[in-house]
Amino acid sequence: MNERIPIVDNEPSFHEVARAYLARDGFILYSAYVGRDGDLAADGPAS
Repeated sequence: MNERIPIVDNEPSFHEVARAYLARDGFILYSAYVGRDGDLAADGPAS
C-alpha cells in the first residue's frame, strides 16, 4: 500500500496505537506532537 499518513497529536499513546494498527497494514506513518510540526510530518522526511 505505502500510503503516507501524518499523525499529529500531543498524546504519545495515541501515536503508539495508531502506528501499531496502521503500519501492519502497510501505511507509512510520520509523527508530530505539536501542530506546527504536523506540516513537516505531512511532507515526509527530508530528501
